[in-house]
Amino acid sequence: MKKLLFISILATLLLAQNPKTYSALGDTIYNNVDKIAKLQEITSFNQYATKIQQYSADVEKTKQIGNDISSKDANNNKADYLKQLRELSKTNDFFIRNVKISFESSMKNEDSKLFSALVNSGLLDTKQYKKEIIDYYLAHSDEIESKGIIKNILDNERKLTKQRAAQLKRKSAKKIAQEAKIKRIREKDLKEEEALKKSLEEDVVRKKAEILKEQKRELGN
Repeated sequence: MKKLLFISILATLLLAQNPKTYSALGDTIYNNVDKIAKLQEITSFNQYATKIQQYSADVEKTKQIGNDISSKDANNNKADYLKQLRELSKTNDFFIRNVKISFESSMKNEDSKLFSALVNSGLLDTKQYKKEIIDYYLAHSDEIESKGIIKNILDNERKLTKQRAAQLKRKSAKKIAQEAKIKRIREKDLKEEEALKKSLEEDVVRKKAEILKEQKRELGN
């Protein structure tokens, strides 16, 4: 019983892992398939429902083939497997392009519901569109729920803002400290200069007094 349970768990874990064969191409496909499947929940992608369902099934079958090849370390079927991956990659790229186009359209048409769904789909390059996402959210915050990827972007931006503010504060404090130090040095130099000047003046007065005293002594003789 325990042996069967172990085998079942092991099989589940292996199925969850991406095939190692041609992983550079396969990982993108396998990591995106669930995200693409969820596009069916977005109204504007309903027209692709059949295509998405077929694609999901094809990815699952191809992943099984890839796992079989990887586990058996066999060379047979590798060429066919690579061919299937390339075809699936085209469909993956098709949906990525459509998400990008729909996202840009959602901002243009101020469709906040579509905007939120696409940003949170995980299929949009949020690094590329970070500024646009934040700007749109700030302008339509009353229409958008801060959750998922949108929340992560906003939280990271707040964190960065705090870090930048703290950095500026540290720089400002350092600058103030440097300016105070320079002021102290200048005040010290000024005091030393005044002390030296006073000392020289006293020397001149003393020497004049000595000369005058000497002259009086000589006249008295």
